[in-house]
Amino acid sequence: MTGKEKRLNAASYGYAGNMGDAEYDHLISLQLGGDPNDYRNLWVEPVDPATRGATGSTTGRTPWRRQASAT
Repeated sequence: MTGKEKRLNAASYGYAGNMGDAEYDHLISLQLGGDPNDYRNLWVEPVDPATRGATGSTTGRTPWRRQASAT
C-alpha cells in the first residue's frame, strides 16, 4: 500500500493519529486465507502508549475498529 492508501484506509476506520505511530494487521489471518494485499483485509492499530518504543511483537496494541451502529 502506498502512503496515501494507508492514510485513506486509516481514515475509514476513524484513525486520525500519526501514521508513524501505527501499523497494519490483517483482519483475516494469512494462515486462514486472508488476502495479504487487499485493503479490505487490513486495519490500522495504533501503538499502545504503555508499549511505545517496543519492537517486533504487536503485543500491547489496541485495534481501531469501526464502531457498530447502535440499533
